[in-house]
Amino acid sequence: MQCRHCGRDALWGTLFCPHCGARLPTWFVGWTLYIALLAIMGAVVVMWLAEFLSAQHRKPNSEEWLYLPKPLQAVTAFFADRLPNAAEVRLEPRGNYNLQIYLPKARLESLAPPDRDELLKGVTHVWCENIPKSAFVPFVQIRDLQTENELATARCPLVR
Repeated sequence: MQCRHCGRDALWGTLFCPHCGARLPTWFVGWTLYIALLAIMGAVVVMWLAEFLSAQHRKPNSEEWLYLPKPLQAVTAFFADRLPNAAEVRLEPRGNYNLQIYLPKARLESLAPPDRDELLKGVTHVWCENIPKSAFVPFVQIRDLQTENELATARCPLVR
């Protein structure tokens, strides 16, 4: 780079001319590059977060449907063993291998609190053990069959 005042050469990135001491113009590529990269990373995080949060509301995609028969059968068998009238239970898989279970609120409340916790832990364990390891923090949610209000939710552990 050349000094505008004395016309001599100075190393690129130098703030002051080593010959005359005049301030040299600087080009802030470093900062604009960092800001651009930060903006791109922020956009990627926002898109990933939007997909993660919307997955519980969307239907499973075609790739997810390929893996769902085994976990759905395992959860159905789990409820057949634990609840006398398992026909009241409706399973709805969601995106990212999330599962929503609909059953009558009275049926869940008829169980003692420790049994309710064991039911939720058990069904979550069965579901999480049968879905692909690539699923990112899926959950099992129990909802009231009539009102569709949330009754309980559990997430799969990060390390499965």
